[in-house]
Amino acid sequence: SALKNFPAIQYHSLFAMYLKISTVCSDASDLPFDDESADLIVSRGSVFFWDNRADAFREIYRVLKKGGKAAIGGGFGTAEIKEKIFAEMEKQGDGFAGKVKERMGKQSVELFRKELDSSVPACYSIYQDDANFMIIIEK
Repeated sequence: SALKNFPAIQYHSLFAMYLKISTVCSDASDLPFDDESADLIVSRGSVFFWDNRADAFREIYRVLKKGGKAAIGGGFGTAEIKEKIFAEMEKQGDGFAGKVKERMGKQSVELFRKELDSSVPACYSIYQDDANFMIIIEK
């Protein structure tokens, strides 16, 4: 196993961190947490389907503790993985590549900026490469 050569102190730290992590299925614009209760919020792949992203960004900011961060976005990991997925999805003929370009394209990024500016101005960064799109919100 990968943990076989892992120093005991690092394993202990990872285990302690694991005990503090909880997953929640919730509407992003109505999170079931107290104000300033989260150090880290991660959402990967769902942001493109949120009904009201501006409200969700405000809600995420509300829940973050001072110094907390949220990582929100989606993608494929690497360009190579993206190419393999696109090749497989192309076989299904449902227009997958076009849908991804629409969700992660320049117009979409500008819409995200507008939504973020109206909800958490000056508290975010957007990162994008050939395979990924990520919004980082900091409090």
